[in-house]
Amino acid sequence: MRRLHQKVTKLWGDSRFVFSVDVSPDIRVLGDRNLLETALFNLLDNAVKSGTGEGEILLEAMMDDKVVQIDVINSIVPDRLQSTHGLLDRNALGGGNSRGIHGTGIGLHLVPQIVTRHHGDVSMVILKPDRVRARVRLPLLLIDSRNTSLFREV
Repeated sequence: MRRLHQKVTKLWGDSRFVFSVDVSPDIRVLGDRNLLETALFNLLDNAVKSGTGEGEILLEAMMDDKVVQIDVINSIVPDRLQSTHGLLDRNALGGGNSRGIHGTGIGLHLVPQIVTRHHGDVSMVILKPDRVRARVRLPLLLIDSRNTSLFREV
């Protein structure tokens, strides 16, 4: 998570991002660190590009006894997004260009591909008319607490 935080704040500044990580240091996710960070980066990138340009973008990581759950929550223009159905689907490619930032939508499309490869799931829901949440859930792996990375290479 530290590398991801450094990457996004270098690109967009740290004033908009709030990272809240409530995960035990003994907990890891088994998988390809670079791919998992790419999936989370793509969710944050989408939050910046599709958001209103105002308000915070929140990344929350928490765990229970079997999974780590990572939420990315951001503001959207009210009524722009009527439904999240199909938003992560390949057929939704094309990018929203909602703030004049062009994109193909491929970054968001890659998120479920990466997450399911790691035996996880991803969903997106509208929280209020002006907020959306992307949620990634990944199975946990207990390892030695001396390894301080959230992800462990396979």
